[in-house]
Amino acid sequence: SPAAEAGLLAGDAIIEANGVTVESNEDLVTALAELSPKDEVSLQVRRGDETLTIEATLAPYPDDADRAYLGVFLAPGIIHREMELFEEQSNS
Repeated sequence: SPAAEAGLLAGDAIIEANGVTVESNEDLVTALAELSPKDEVSLQVRRGDETLTIEATLAPYPDDADRAYLGVFLAPGIIHREMELFEEQSNS
């Protein structure tokens, strides 16, 4: 997934995406909604006691090639890499 390729790890907390504060799934969706596949997104991520800036290149969503895909979902502020469908398609 684009998130994994950029270096995001399970347990990382996305706190900002392109300058938009991320506190929920909806915030992340809103931050990515105007972007297209191959666009860059700048993420502020909390990893333990560190705040990191990670740049990711968005991919086409597996079921909608016009929609940008980062490959994450949030669970109470924690990012988890979503690998199933996209990774399987990427490797085939």
